[in-house]
Amino acid sequence: MDQIIATVSRSPAKALFVSEVARRAETDCALLEAQLAQLVACGRGIVVDHHLADPHVDGDLRVVAVLTDGVSAHDMNTAAQRVWDEWVREFLRTHRCA
Repeated sequence: MDQIIATVSRSPAKALFVSEVARRAETDCALLEAQLAQLVACGRGIVVDHHLADPHVDGDLRVVAVLTDGVSAHDMNTAAQRVWDEWVREFLRTHRCA
């Protein structure tokens, strides 16, 4: 769990897609899932699941944000939403269905 907190805290956005956390933390998927569950259970973070109704999008769209010193629950939710909004904006800007 501490590795997730450290990884997300180093991100300028203070939130990351779960797949980015996995890549940056270089951790086993099963261990990551257990740590995410622990993070949420103890109230130190949130994992927000998103869906995009596009047949070309296949992957983990969950965003994780963590509660650290000086960060409120509101800030944590805002950070997670900002990461999602930015990704969707970029996806819609560049994606073209043929």
